[in-house]
Amino acid sequence: AGILLARRGMAATVRAVMKLLNRLQHVFAAGFVSAALAASATADVIPVKPEDGSKHFDAVAKHLELGGLFFTYMDVDGDLASMGELGDRLLGIARKSTPAIPKELSAGKMIEALGLNCVRAMGMSSRRQGKDLFHNRALLYMPDGPKGLMKLFGGKAAPFAVTSFAPADAGIAFQAEMTLGALLETAEAVIKSTGQEDLLAQYKAVISLPVPGAGMSAGEFIGKLNTRMMMVLRIDEGKKLSVPGAPVEIPGIQIMLAFEDIDFVMKPLLEMLGENDAVTVEKAEGSTVIRPNAPMPGDLTYFKPALYHDQKSKRIILTSHLEMAQSAGKGDTLAGSADFKQAMTGLPSEGNGLSYATPQCMKAFLNFYSTMMEQSMKAGGVASPPREMMDVLLSLFPVPSAPVASIYANVPEGMLFMSNVNDNHKNTLVQMAALPLAMVAAGAATAYTSVEKVREKVEERARPAQPREDAAEAPAKAVKNNLQQIAFAAQTYFLDNPKANEVTYEALVKAELIFDLDPVAGEAYKGLTLKRGGGELSVKLKGGDSISLKYQAAQD
Repeated sequence: AGILLARRGMAATVRAVMKLLNRLQHVFAAGFVSAALAASATADVIPVKPEDGSKHFDAVAKHLELGGLFFTYMDVDGDLASMGELGDRLLGIARKSTPAIPKELSAGKMIEALGLNCVRAMGMSSRRQGKDLFHNRALLYMPDGPKGLMKLFGGKAAPFAVTSFAPADAGIAFQAEMTLGALLETAEAVIKSTGQEDLLAQYKAVISLPVPGAGMSAGEFIGKLNTRMMMVLRIDEGKKLSVPGAPVEIPGIQIMLAFEDIDFVMKPLLEMLGENDAVTVEKAEGSTVIRPNAPMPGDLTYFKPALYHDQKSKRIILTSHLEMAQSAGKGDTLAGSADFKQAMTGLPSEGNGLSYATPQCMKAFLNFYSTMMEQSMKAGGVASPPREMMDVLLSLFPVPSAPVASIYANVPEGMLFMSNVNDNHKNTLVQMAALPLAMVAAGAATAYTSVEKVREKVEERARPAQPREDAAEAPAKAVKNNLQQIAFAAQTYFLDNPKANEVTYEALVKAELIFDLDPVAGEAYKGLTLKRGGGELSVKLKGGDSISLKYQAAQD
């Protein structure tokens, strides 16, 4: 739909809608700030006359908590409709100078088609729940039910499935419902709002095309893609993996991603694979396993990726380790975990979406991310901010000291969000304001560091030249790192092309397995050829020295 909407006349519509959304953003921000400053949890409450207030307040407030650290309510009933009218007026003015804009194009109809105006009000509250932990609530009030894009997030709330699917030692668990069939009617409504009949005809032609092996059209296929998605991840403590070309080691992780009630895709998938030398299909009673024939190179042999279809539960599971998927829902599960029970205190056991994380897992990822960012900047020759500045930036997103969880549920009044996390809604506003300031400070510090380095280089050039033992080591190391990246890209190429016995550097660049590398010291990578059986790469530097790297044979 996005591609279709990009055609002629749509640029003006997009600009108008973006202006409306930008206006709404300022309205939201002003409402949040003023409510945060004015809200009071005292016993004496100044009542508002019914005719002066919002008719939706009571329906929203019953899902929130008054008297905590934060409470805000905002009535947006009719605001988007008014902005749609304003957008249509702007389109009318634009048509005078641009007659090509279709007469039927309507910003108001587009907002309605997207379902944005089904939200009539919203509210948020936060209170303390123990040390460094907060209980947060929010409600998007939709008294007439979800419309447009808001239909994507599932139907009636139900008991969470991920709690009996994930193992008890999961570091991260996630569940969400996706009603992808709602995209069809939303896309058609948006296209109709453009007033371009040819565009609508093209859209209907595309979704009427048959899906090979499925026995249905693309529209029917998409209409059945209503699924519950679950993701589970756990950290293999102490396990570190070296990846060729990567500046840091990655932590050992085990992960699986499951999709429910869409196993009708297995038949066309298997037909599409047919007799494929790259994968093996194993069928057993009640299950099907698809996995690659070639193992991952180097330390990545730790991963044993597979697609596992459990016919009894109608689940399709993509996993990094087959045994993890095969044992899902067996033995000790997340529902019995003491950490999970602690994180879910005060949260409902039914809903449409759930996320859970342990401090250990979040800390491991945060450490990996900060180290990777720092090393990547160094490898690229970019002056990284001082460690203290990095710590300040990361402090905006602190690691919790206890397990955290959040849920969302479709309720009769709309969509309810609840969480037990180490941030409250007040902190969210502070982070939104502080993050740009922190980024400016980090940029200033980086710029200052760069200027200082330039000054040092100028002063160094003014001094008599002195021999340096490591003068030739830096370019040699960078060239060798480039050769490692080329070798790793070739390994990937041979996995994807089991019948190929050799590949050139130019072919790797064309296949987008590696970027075209810039020379470091006058060396040339073009013309390099790598063989499936292994060998040695060698390039000559400008000064005449050669840098070589031996690479292993690709494993079939």
